[in-house]
Amino acid sequence: HALLADDEIYYSGEGWERRPLNDLNIPRSVQDAVRRRSEHLSIAARQTLAFAAVVGQRFDFSLLQHLMGCDEAALLSLLKELIAAQLVVEQSAERFAFRHALTRQAVYSELLERERRTMHRTIAAAVEALYADELESRLSELAYHTCQAGEWARALEYARRAGERALALYAPHAALEQFTQAVSAAHHLGVSVAPAIYQARASAYETLGDFEHARSDLEIALTLAHEGADTATEWAALLDLGLLWAGRDYAKTGEYYQRALTLAETLDEPLKRARTLNRLANWHLNIDDPVMAKTLHAEALAIFETAGNARGVAETLDLLCMAGILSDDLIDAVGYGQRAIGMLRALDDRQPLSSSLVTLPFVAALRQSQTMTLAPSTLGEATHNVEEGLRIAREMGWRAGEANALWVMGLCLSARGEFGRGMTCATSALAVAKDIEHRQWLAASYCTLGELAYELYALALAREHLENGLKLAHAINSTHWIRENTAVLAATHIAQGNLGAAEAVLDAGAPVDIAMQSVGQRLSWVTRGELALAQGKPDAALDIASRLAGNSSPESQYGMPMVALLQGKALTALGRFDEAEAWLRAAEQHLRAQGARTSLRRALTHLTALYQQMGRADDAAHTGNEARELAYLMAETIPDAVLRAVFLRQCLASLPPEPKRSAEIARAASLMLTAREREVAALVAQGKSNRVIADELVISERTTESHVTNILGKLGFSSRAQIAAWAVDIGLAQPGASQHLATTNQRTRRPTTRRSH
Repeated sequence: HALLADDEIYYSGEGWERRPLNDLNIPRSVQDAVRRRSEHLSIAARQTLAFAAVVGQRFDFSLLQHLMGCDEAALLSLLKELIAAQLVVEQSAERFAFRHALTRQAVYSELLERERRTMHRTIAAAVEALYADELESRLSELAYHTCQAGEWARALEYARRAGERALALYAPHAALEQFTQAVSAAHHLGVSVAPAIYQARASAYETLGDFEHARSDLEIALTLAHEGADTATEWAALLDLGLLWAGRDYAKTGEYYQRALTLAETLDEPLKRARTLNRLANWHLNIDDPVMAKTLHAEALAIFETAGNARGVAETLDLLCMAGILSDDLIDAVGYGQRAIGMLRALDDRQPLSSSLVTLPFVAALRQSQTMTLAPSTLGEATHNVEEGLRIAREMGWRAGEANALWVMGLCLSARGEFGRGMTCATSALAVAKDIEHRQWLAASYCTLGELAYELYALALAREHLENGLKLAHAINSTHWIRENTAVLAATHIAQGNLGAAEAVLDAGAPVDIAMQSVGQRLSWVTRGELALAQGKPDAALDIASRLAGNSSPESQYGMPMVALLQGKALTALGRFDEAEAWLRAAEQHLRAQGARTSLRRALTHLTALYQQMGRADDAAHTGNEARELAYLMAETIPDAVLRAVFLRQCLASLPPEPKRSAEIARAASLMLTAREREVAALVAQGKSNRVIADELVISERTTESHVTNILGKLGFSSRAQIAAWAVDIGLAQPGASQHLATTNQRTRRPTTRRSH
C-alpha cells in the first residue's frame, strides 16, 4: 500500500509496473521492521547481512565465507543468527536467500553509496577467484557487480559475453538486460558501442516481438558500421533489417536484401553471398515468383555444400522445402524438409528447427496443398510436427514463431475436422500476432480463421476475417497472402450466391493472366473454376481443371484432391458420368489416406449426388451415409451450439434423407423415449455436457450417461450430434418443447402401468 501511495508501483494501462527494485524507495514501515530485527544482531552478523544484501536476493555459502574470511562453523553460527531474526532462509546446503525481496532491499538501502561500490568490487573479485574454472556460468553476476562497482570496462566485457550466452541459451529477456547493461557501460566509458551489440540486442527484441526497438537498434548498427567502414557488419545489419521487415512490408524487405547482395558481392566471401541469396530467394517466393526463388536457393545450396557448411546447408534445405510447398513440388519438398530437420536436430539449432517443423506439414492435405500433387504424408504426422515446433518456440520465448505455429496448427486441425481446437489455435495465433504487431502472421491468422468459418458455413464471419486478411496482405505487399485470402474470399462469395462479387475479387487479386505455379495462383484458379460452374459454364471449369491437372490422371499414385474434385464436378455437369466418377473416386481415396476428413466429406457428398444422377441408389446411400456420419463426427468438435446447428443443417441438406428418418418417422421415434429421456435429448441439443445436464435436472452424472446411452440405442444413433440434429428436426430443442411433446405423447399412447423414471 505504501509503494502504491508513493507511485513506486503503478498501473500503466497495459498492466501493473514498478520501478527497478534497486531504485525503489523502501517504505518506512519495512525499514523499521528490518531495523528492529537486526538491531540485536552481533557486529559480525550485521556485516554478513550487508554482504549478503550486496550479493543479491540469493547467495552462496562458499562465496559468503570467502567474503567474511571465516571458517565454516563461524559462518554457520552467523547464518543461524540471521535465520532466527527472520531475515534469511535456507534453500539448500549451499544456497540461502532473504525472506523477502524488500527485506534485502531495505538492508541494501541502508548502506552508503561508497560502501556499496566497494563491496560490489570485492564481490566481483571473489567470484573471479572462487569460480575461475566456471566463469561462463557466472557472467551475469560479474556484469552486475562490476557495473554497480563502476568498473565500466570490465562491466562492458562481462555484459556483452553474458548477453551472447543468454541468446545462445534462448533466454531473450536475460539477453536484453545484459546488452542494455553493456550499452550503458560503454556510455559511461565514453566509447562508441560496437554495432554487434546493437545487432545482438535487436535479435532479443525481435524474438520478444518488439519490432520498434529491434528496428531502432538495427538502424543504429547499420549507421555505425557504415561510418566505421565495417562492411561485414553493415551487410549483416542489412540482412537482419530485411528479415525484420518481412513481417510488415515486403517492399522494404526486398530493398534491404538487394542492398545486402550488392555489398556481399564486394566482400568476395562466398558464404555471405549464399546467405544473401537465400533471403532474397525467400522474398521472391513471397511475392509469388517461385521459379526465381528455387533458382537462387539452388545456387546458395551449392556454395554451402562446397564449403562444407552444415548450418548453411540445413538453412537452405528448410527454405527449399518452403519453396517446393509454395510452387507445386511437394514430393521434393518432403525430402528437403526431412533432411533439414535431421541436420538441425544434430546442430541443436532450435529456432530454425521450430520453423522447419512448422513448414513441413504443408506437404499434407491442407486446403492449400490439395491443389497440388500430394506427398505421402498424413495430417496426423503433420499435427505432431507442428506441436513440437510450437513447444520449441514457446520454450525459446519466440513469439513470432509461436504465432506461426498456432495458425498452421489451426489449418491442420481444420483439415482433420477438429473445428473447435482449430478455431482455438487460430484465434490464439491472431492474439499473439496482434500483440507483437506481426502483420504477416496477422494476414495468415485471418486467412486461417476465414477458411475455418467457410468450412463451418459461417459465411458472414468468413467474409469478415478474409477481408481483414486481404487488407493486411496488401499493406505488407505480400502477393502470396493476397492470393490466399482472395481465393477463399471469392469462394465465400460463391457460397453466398454473390457471383459478381466473387468475380470482382478474383479479377483484383488473381487476374486471369496469372500462371498456375504457386499455391496462391493454383488456389485462385480452382476458385475461378468453381465460379465457372456456378455461372453454368462447366466447359470453362473443365478447361481450368485440366490445365491444373496437367499430365495427372485418376490412376496417378499422387493426387491433387481439390483439382480432382473440380474435374469431377465439371464432368458431372457435362453428363460425362463415368469420367466424373473416376476423378471423384481418386480425390476420395487420396483424402482418406491423408486423414483429411473435412474435404473427404465434400468429396463423398459430390459422389452421392453423382450416383443419384446415375440412378445407382445403393451407391448413393452408401456414400451418403458415410458423408453424414463424418458430418456428425465433425459437428461434435464444434463447441458453439449455433455454429454446430448451421454446420449440420448445411451438410445434411445436400444429402438424401437419412434412412427411415423422415420428419414423421423421426417424430414417431420420440414415442420410444421416456419424458426424462426427452428432457435429456433437448439439453443435449443445446450443447450441454452430462455434468451440466445432471445439475439442471438434479440427477447424478451417471444417471445422465445412462439416459444418453438409452436414447442412442432407442433411436439407432451413434453420436450426441445425431441426437442434437434429430431434436432440432422435430422441434424438441425449443424451450418447453419436451414438456409439450410429453403431453402430446401421453394422449396418443395406450394406457399403461409402466412408470417413467
